[in-house]
Amino acid sequence: MSGLRNLEEFLSSISEAVWSYDITGKEFTYFNQPLTAIFETNIETLKKDKLIWKNSIHPDDVKYVFGQNRAALAGKETYLEYRIIINNKIKWISDKRKAGLDEAGKPQTLTGIVVDITERKEAERRLEESERTYRYLFMNNPNPLWIYDVETFNFLAVNDAAIQHYGYTADEFLSMTILDIRAPDEVSRLLESVKALPERYNSSHYWQHTKKDGSLIYVNIAGHRINYNGKAAEIVLVDDVTGEIKGQQEVVAAKNNIDTLINTTQDLIWSVDRNFCIISLNFAFLKYHKFTTGNHLKPGDSIFAAALTVKSFSLEKKNYERAFRGESFAVVEKTFFQNKEITVEVRYNPIVNEDGEVTGVACFSRDISVRIMNEEKITSQNRKLKEITSIASHDFRGPIASLIGLVNLFNKKDYSDAFNARIIDGIEETAYKLDNVVHRIVNKTFEVELQEASLTHSAPQNQ
Repeated sequence: MSGLRNLEEFLSSISEAVWSYDITGKEFTYFNQPLTAIFETNIETLKKDKLIWKNSIHPDDVKYVFGQNRAALAGKETYLEYRIIINNKIKWISDKRKAGLDEAGKPQTLTGIVVDITERKEAERRLEESERTYRYLFMNNPNPLWIYDVETFNFLAVNDAAIQHYGYTADEFLSMTILDIRAPDEVSRLLESVKALPERYNSSHYWQHTKKDGSLIYVNIAGHRINYNGKAAEIVLVDDVTGEIKGQQEVVAAKNNIDTLINTTQDLIWSVDRNFCIISLNFAFLKYHKFTTGNHLKPGDSIFAAALTVKSFSLEKKNYERAFRGESFAVVEKTFFQNKEITVEVRYNPIVNEDGEVTGVACFSRDISVRIMNEEKITSQNRKLKEITSIASHDFRGPIASLIGLVNLFNKKDYSDAFNARIIDGIEETAYKLDNVVHRIVNKTFEVELQEASLTHSAPQNQ
């Protein structure tokens, strides 16, 4: 008896619910306190309610549980997990049971151990939901994603975006390594990068990948170390920045072209901010002011460090202030360079931001000495042409008019000598032709005068 009492004390002290059921008498012959906690009732109710276990089984699990119970009654030790409904609450339990058979093999008792596994099942359910959610997010992410083995570099999983973007099928990806989509000259960089992977989020920029069709793309990479199916792995998100890189390359190429153009011209180009400090300048401007003032100008210097005299300082300041008020204009002025006087045209143009505010002035200066000299030559030639025209109009046209008048005095109809009549007609015709030539010279000279006046009016004036 003391041994049985000790056994009962032991069974009462353990956390699992232990029970024994008399099949012939259809009643529990033993159960410990944890069983009352599972069914949320007292010992008296368990003793009286012989159907409490059967009635508590979840309807969806009845068929499964009774099937396993028949196997236990046949002498097979069974282990099952199922749901019960207690006080309108669903609980998960694990139920390990075995029948006690008589000599004829007929079951007499059924003994089992029951454990409340609701918390574990809820944790498993949450984990499954989380895995489904993360798998959905992985597969349907708009950016290419993959997981690879950091030891073998084999692809372990890829999403739909990666398949679509790179052109490989899922099976093709899973037969490859991440080395297979790298440009050959980046493999060593990749190996070093994987070797130095931290156990956390990491990112790196401007990798070159190759698609299935052989085209090259530029990508940024973001990754995180994970354990995937028991393997040390990294999950990687790919951001294709090919368009951005090509755009930057085009901008750089365009800037280089512009810089080349600006710095190879002999014209002076520069810009200043509202504090009269240089924003930018080309080589011609730098060279000119180094030669004339000895100052080596650079961005940030005051533009007035290049002023040659107090007078030029005053004029330049007024011109900049005029441009700061939003006016675009040009001035023509004379200056000295390499011991000779030259004429330059300086254009001032406001720099306006997106809000319409003038933030600086862009300037352009060109030596127009040759143009001015040519214009003066043309003016001189036109003046001489006018003198010729005046001679033709007054000194030459007068005698022609007189000659025409004299010819008209002859009465050619009454002239008895036909030969002399033809001579007079010839003289008259020649006189009219000369008069027409004089008219054309005068008209052409008038057109030249109009063109000269138009050019003089449109040329920048000294301000």
